[in-house]
Amino acid sequence: MATQIQWRRGNTAQTATFTGAVAEITVDTDKKTIVVHDGTTSGGIPLALESSLSANSTSVIAAFAKANAANVLAQAGSTLANTANTTADAAFAKANAANVLAQAGSTLANTANTTADAAFAKANSANVLAQAGSTLANTANTTADAAFAKANSANVLAQAGSTLANTANTTADAAFAKANAANVLAQAGSTLANTANTTADAAFAKANSANVLAQSAFARANNSLNVQSGGTITGDTTVTGNLTIVGTTIYANTITALIADNILTLNASIGQSSAPTVNAGIEVDRGSSDNVSIFWNETSDTWTFTNDGSNYLEIADAARLNSAFALANTANIKVDSAYAFANIANTTADASFTKANSANVLAQLAFDKANTDATSITASAGIYGNATIIPVVTLIANGRVSAITNTAIQSGSTSQPGILQLNDTITSTSTTQSATANAALTAYQLASADAVSFAIALG
Repeated sequence: MATQIQWRRGNTAQTATFTGAVAEITVDTDKKTIVVHDGTTSGGIPLALESSLSANSTSVIAAFAKANAANVLAQAGSTLANTANTTADAAFAKANAANVLAQAGSTLANTANTTADAAFAKANSANVLAQAGSTLANTANTTADAAFAKANSANVLAQAGSTLANTANTTADAAFAKANAANVLAQAGSTLANTANTTADAAFAKANSANVLAQSAFARANNSLNVQSGGTITGDTTVTGNLTIVGTTIYANTITALIADNILTLNASIGQSSAPTVNAGIEVDRGSSDNVSIFWNETSDTWTFTNDGSNYLEIADAARLNSAFALANTANIKVDSAYAFANIANTTADASFTKANSANVLAQLAFDKANTDATSITASAGIYGNATIIPVVTLIANGRVSAITNTAIQSGSTSQPGILQLNDTITSTSTTQSATANAALTAYQLASADAVSFAIALG
């Protein structure tokens, strides 16, 4: 007959109040698990079931998977936040560049406006000088005409004086002839002759003065502008009328040009019924450096300027500047908004990353613990414990099982404790077996019968 060993047992409530001896083993019948006692801990240390370990392992793996997924999401959130931050930086850079361009455009427009004002002032001064030159030329022409008229009058007078002198000479001759004929007539002729001589001297003097004036007028007229071949004006000249120049080039070697007109008209020779095809503007000669200019572009109908003589840029008007400012301002607002969203996303991502990192750390700890608990058990698959073998369970901290082995129950003898095989005979002489109750009863009965027989025999 097989031998059964039953450990002391109780339900969970009973087990919780029981304090077993050191290395004593009991069974919790509710949890269906072995409880190992250490002599001091009430309720002992229950061993984990395989199903609990499997469930724990599954939970740990699931926790690790969730933590890993959280880490992936956090990484993705961090990437999106970085991307948003990069996009916000790029948008801010573009908006800043647009603002810089707008500022530069405004500066260039202001500079162009200042340059145009200066050019207008110089052109106005040139017009004033041209008006003054026209006035001087008109005055010179009038003076020359007057001098010519006076010289012509002087010449007429000189001719008249010469005629009178000739007449006086003829008269003198007649008077002399008559004086010879008659003394009275001679005296009268002499008087007349003297008078005629005086008059002739006066006429000669006037004719000589007229000649001097004519020479001066000729010299003045010779030094003035010639209508056909031109000339040079060395002094100040005032033109009181309008000055019209038909030539192709006007060169004013002046330091200051003052023009009273407040509007300079370029390309004025175009017919008023003709469509414009030629660009017009102001150019600044810069010597050995590239000329700069401001032009009205007839193709694009815009004001343009160049700083290198070849590349032309449009001058922004108020509408464009306002539009550029509005766009830049809108871009700036969007950048601020994007930055705020990116900042929130970054903060959220940081928080998510922190939580995911914490979850990852906890999951790693749980995984390490579960992995350590599961992998540190030294046990093989099989059945532990039977009629002659008891399971030996090795525990580490917190009651975790580190090893399970089978240990055979030693046989009892007269020299050592242990299990004993029952012997139902009463004739055995074994020192490693124990008599059954039946054998003991039989022996007792036999002994009692022998005692009765012995007593009868003695009786």
